[in-house]
Amino acid sequence: MHEYTCETGAAIPSQWELLARDGALSDSASRRPTYEVRDGDGERFTYLCGMEDDRVCELPRKWNRIVVPDQSYTVFTWHGHVSAIRSVWNTIWNEWFARLEYESSGGPDFERYGTDFNPVTGTGGFEVWVPIRV
Repeated sequence: MHEYTCETGAAIPSQWELLARDGALSDSASRRPTYEVRDGDGERFTYLCGMEDDRVCELPRKWNRIVVPDQSYTVFTWHGHVSAIRSVWNTIWNEWFARLEYESSGGPDFERYGTDFNPVTGTGGFEVWVPIRV
């Protein structure tokens, strides 16, 4: 888990590389969805990348566990290349939320990369989950 700003966010891919080097994205683990979880005020945010795992076990020291609260989410699905990620987020915040009556509940939002996602090619799509007040 690391803290970033909009200016330092370009370093996020190195966090995924660390996860891969630690073996978390090995062939056996790659059958599980991977996630990116963000929480912050827009200026500064905490970023965690990892995978879903319902086992209760001891984590390596440099790893963290996060429990995402049970709440209502709106889910946006993107079938294109991961390079469009900033554009997808901008569209969500600047167009979707601006037009509709929903508002974010302020909790952590996250991206979900399913088993079809290929981290080498950046293809396979992803989902963006944003908590909302209903």
